[in-house]
Amino acid sequence: MRAVTGIDGGTLREWRRSRGWDVPKTARELRHVASEPVAAPDALVRMIRGWERGDHELSERYELLYRRLGTHDASVWSFPPARQALFSLSVALHTGDAVGALGAAATAEADWKGGAPKVLATWAQVRAGAAMAYLMLDSLDGAAAQIVPVLELAPEMRIDTVTGYLQTLDQMLSQPCLADSAMAAALRQQISDFISAPAAC
Repeated sequence: MRAVTGIDGGTLREWRRSRGWDVPKTARELRHVASEPVAAPDALVRMIRGWERGDHELSERYELLYRRLGTHDASVWSFPPARQALFSLSVALHTGDAVGALGAAATAEADWKGGAPKVLATWAQVRAGAAMAYLMLDSLDGAAAQIVPVLELAPEMRIDTVTGYLQTLDQMLSQPCLADSAMAAALRQQISDFISAPAAC
């Protein structure tokens, strides 16, 4: 058994979600690309959940199946640095590591400043994630600086992956400790307007 180089369970989970798949769907896809017998469906579902939790490592055999699922520009092993930084940011947020999340956001920003193509959906999610991290550090000003540019994006950017981050941020802004904050209220209104506005056809 050996681990997938540089790919942890949280990254596998975020990759799966980026495809819009639940765990059973991922299991079916892995079985579909297998050229030899693999674990039974229910067993494979349990294995995937274990990999994503970090309970155990992928074997070389299953690493190969994951590789077969990806395309050259969408597989978890070929994501650009900014996209991988987004995965790391998401994992850090889920584990309560605000400093780690901001570090991941800085990695993505540095990649873009270095000339890497900026995918707006990824940029928006990184910004929203950084805003959440600032809120975790009790910095409303920092959160606002991150999220305001996102709320100025064009209607076609009102996609689920972006609005999902914004909905989570809105929940964080609704905390009782921010109840008397005019800035928090204004941000919540801007988020609501962004999410509810019709997307471009």
